[in-house]
Amino acid sequence: MTTKEPLWGKSPGADPLLLDNQKSLERLSLAETQKDFLYLYSPSGRLITIANYSKGRGPDRILVSKNPSELFEEKEEIDSLTKEGNPIGKTKTSRKLAALTWGIKRKSLFHGDKLLLSLEDAPKTSSDALPGVSDYPGHMRNIFARLTRTVDLELKKRVLNLSTALKSTFAEAVEIPLIEIIGFGKGKVPAGDAALCGILLTGKAFSKGIRMRVDWVSRLSIELRRFTSRTSKRAAAFLRYAVDGRTTLAQERLLEAMIRDFEALGDVAAREVMDSPDFPGTAFLVGSLFALDIIRQDMEATRRKSAGFKSNRKAIKLKAQS
Repeated sequence: MTTKEPLWGKSPGADPLLLDNQKSLERLSLAETQKDFLYLYSPSGRLITIANYSKGRGPDRILVSKNPSELFEEKEEIDSLTKEGNPIGKTKTSRKLAALTWGIKRKSLFHGDKLLLSLEDAPKTSSDALPGVSDYPGHMRNIFARLTRTVDLELKKRVLNLSTALKSTFAEAVEIPLIEIIGFGKGKVPAGDAALCGILLTGKAFSKGIRMRVDWVSRLSIELRRFTSRTSKRAAAFLRYAVDGRTTLAQERLLEAMIRDFEALGDVAAREVMDSPDFPGTAFLVGSLFALDIIRQDMEATRRKSAGFKSNRKAIKLKAQS
């Protein structure tokens, strides 16, 4: 039996896309806990995040009023032992959290048979409101360049190789550079994957703005779907979010700052992304920087082509008059 009132009270917000296709989310497994986050996965690898409301909304994210693990009265820490039997620290995953199956059903979050939250009653915190950028943000490009000066040169080299390949007409040109980036780096979300998210979301924002040429975005999205199995489960989930044009609150604010292109506002938005607790935001800015460079190169090529066309028309007109 389930309790009538949700044990965790009312959620400050939940991604409404969690209410679509609930059948696939009825059985979720707890993979990891952090101070402000719980990470759950569906059998198909879809990532569901339960986060402290102060961390802001995001794709497939449920917000709670406190640190998620604190909402359980009883928590046990498990000692991890070396082969010699000496404790090397404690994991943050408690037996109580991991013992029972999690799930989303009847528009609510359950832990075993206990109703934790009603998602239907929670404020809707959408993750698919991608802003459309129409004009080139020169100030933002300068901010990204300044804030990423100390980033690993190997990462920049790999991203540059990919951006060059995206302009090639050969269908296979993107494959090797993409394989070299995906999964590159350390941690649950490697820097290479964060950079790919930056490239994709920046390109998609310009695609939505219509005025700029970004035909490479569709090509990268198609290729990327083939290789998400080459990285961690969490990174693969973030890459799928980027392919679908879904953002966290910090990423959306960054893209909105590109629309205004004010130095002070852009700096604040970029640093907010850099400070993301569960995502390498500086690497994301590297991806955004290279995406802007691709777009600028296309702009310049279009201008040269247009100028050449006008010059030819003028020469033809003068010849006709003579």
